[in-house]
Amino acid sequence: MAKINSRYNLQAISDFAGIVIIMLMAIIAPFFGGYDYKAAYRGDILTGTFGNLTFFPYPAYWFFFPFVMLPEMVGYFIWNIANALCFIFAIRYWKGNYLAFAFFIGAFWTFYGGQIEGFMAGALVLLMLPNPWLSGLGITILSFKPQIGLFPIVYLLLNKRDWKLLVVPSIIYIASFLYWGWWVPDWLSHLQSIREASKILVTMVSLFPFGLVLLPLLWRYQTSLKIWMYVQSLVLPYFPIYSLAPLFTISPPPWWINILIWVFYLSLSRFLVLSKFGFVFPLALLVYEIWKFERAKKSIVPDASESG
Repeated sequence: MAKINSRYNLQAISDFAGIVIIMLMAIIAPFFGGYDYKAAYRGDILTGTFGNLTFFPYPAYWFFFPFVMLPEMVGYFIWNIANALCFIFAIRYWKGNYLAFAFFIGAFWTFYGGQIEGFMAGALVLLMLPNPWLSGLGITILSFKPQIGLFPIVYLLLNKRDWKLLVVPSIIYIASFLYWGWWVPDWLSHLQSIREASKILVTMVSLFPFGLVLLPLLWRYQTSLKIWMYVQSLVLPYFPIYSLAPLFTISPPPWWINILIWVFYLSLSRFLVLSKFGFVFPLALLVYEIWKFERAKKSIVPDASESG
């Protein structure tokens, strides 16, 4: 009993420390960073120049609007805190590891840049809820960032096969067409800029087009959302390292891998050529996840000699 209590206390301390670190990063980051929030999200919405620095489906700008209408620093604080709470909510739902997640570089990157990975993590939880209307809301929010949301949305639709899941996103997207007109061609043309940027950005972990050979894994591992999301990071043309954050709320990598990721990206200022090898991290974690899946599968298969 003493050992159980000791383990429980250590876990509680670890969880508390992780939550504190996540919240502190969210609160402190606005004093030092915020390009993505201030210049991209806020700038494009206030000027109405969608596709200048942001490349979201247009309904996403309705989601961002309440934040960017506030004074810049106030909006950024609330934006970061909301992202942090979504991360914490997701980790709690998945029974993940707060402290290990807090040390993932993508958590820091989300707050320092003012990214939306926390919102995506929260939407991933909504996606998995049994209520089709909440799940549909999750589909809608995840669709705002397709490099994170595409495969989980397809995963859900294939596994649940419930038409009610599409009601909420259909209403919101139809409303956007009534408001902005048929904006899809403009959005697709803006995406060409992302494709070009992905060739030079040091944060990319995608293996596109070579990663396409991994697509058959989706069929074999139809029940593993984590494997689907690792494959996604390697097959889509644009996927930065920090966009693994929603996946890592489910199951973050061990602390020593987090340290390696930090060392790798901090080294890029001196060894830029290393940026071409960022794919090693999601690829290695994909292999590890497949190994765990296969091992668990074998462990539940009854031994033929025992059943005889």
